[in-house]
Amino acid sequence: MPRVDEQYQINTQRVGEFLNSRCRSIMKRVALIALGCLFVAMAIIGVIVPGIPATPWALAASYCFDRSSPRLHRWLRRTPMLGPLIADWEERRGMRPQAKATAVMMIVLALSYTVVISAAPVWVKWCAGGFGSLGICVILFAVRTLHPLPIAPVAVAAFDLPRFPSA
Repeated sequence: MPRVDEQYQINTQRVGEFLNSRCRSIMKRVALIALGCLFVAMAIIGVIVPGIPATPWALAASYCFDRSSPRLHRWLRRTPMLGPLIADWEERRGMRPQAKATAVMMIVLALSYTVVISAAPVWVKWCAGGFGSLGICVILFAVRTLHPLPIAPVAVAAFDLPRFPSA
């Protein structure tokens, strides 16, 4: 049987480990919530300002909120602008054709402005063109296109099927 001072030392170690792990999880939760809020702000800016994507920021915010706050995750999924994008990604891992077309058109418009109209240095125009082309390729070829879910066929009784003569 352990002595009293050994028992005390074992108990204090367990309590210390518990408090240390609890403190880490609380700090991690607070950090994820703060990061999620920052990502939501970036997504809102991306909805308003052409050329800044909203979808990656919304998905990053959803990831942070999913691991830190179920209430904030539900709120984000219920927002009218970002909710459908997040739901499509989380449930079916893809984007709707309309969302893909909108994203590609916004990239093309932003690139056209940057390359043709802006007074940016040539190297900036080349970098913007390269990153924009990469973004378009990712959207078109790497991200799955979601099609409407098929409607389940109506069950038909065996006697309703047409009978064909056997050959």
